[in-house]
Amino acid sequence: MSNDTQPEIRFPGFTEAWEQRKLSEITERVTRKNKELETTLPLTISAQDGLIDQNEFFNKTVASRDVSGYYLIKNGEFAYNKSYSNGYPWGAIKRLNRYNMGVLS
Repeated sequence: MSNDTQPEIRFPGFTEAWEQRKLSEITERVTRKNKELETTLPLTISAQDGLIDQNEFFNKTVASRDVSGYYLIKNGEFAYNKSYSNGYPWGAIKRLNRYNMGVLS
């Protein structure tokens, strides 16, 4: 197909042109803070490993002792790291699958 919004290979049942949407139109930003200290598990976003325990990833504690001001992310939610990583020039979006919940600064 010559139209840029029509892919060459289609999944069965999909026939319409692609629609471009802003991420904010299909998602809701998680802004909840860890005020009640629901967890003290600090996470880091690794392009290769996804959301992972900071202590496991760095082999040391990187987070502050007080994580009550950190964002609280729960299993199934996504986090975005806008920093460049090898193979991820625009940053990485990862879903929390490994843990029930964790915190991000």
